[in-house]
Amino acid sequence: MCYKITRKNFRKEIKCSKIPVLLCFWASFGITSVLMQHTLEELSAELHGKVKIAFAASEYLSKKYDIIFSPTVLLIENNTVTDRIVGNPGREKLKQIIMQNAECRNNLSF
Repeated sequence: MCYKITRKNFRKEIKCSKIPVLLCFWASFGITSVLMQHTLEELSAELHGKVKIAFAASEYLSKKYDIIFSPTVLLIENNTVTDRIVGNPGREKLKQIIMQNAECRNNLSF
């Protein structure tokens, strides 16, 4: 399950999340963004309950996190950005980034 994050639900879905969050900033008109969306939707089904996958739908959030390029994915844990990925590195690289996250490592098995 993927979440749509707005300024209104940001606190509940991101700041108060008990599990790490992959927050994707993307543009519907860019092929790289569309491919990233499909990759994250697949990972969402695979990692349900272990990592929350969300798509930002807010100019406010783009400014808050200094997003310049699309797609950009942030790995957020305990309300702290622990990694930033610009572009679409592909499914395996995204999984590797998740595994490098210390708290996730104990909860995930691929």
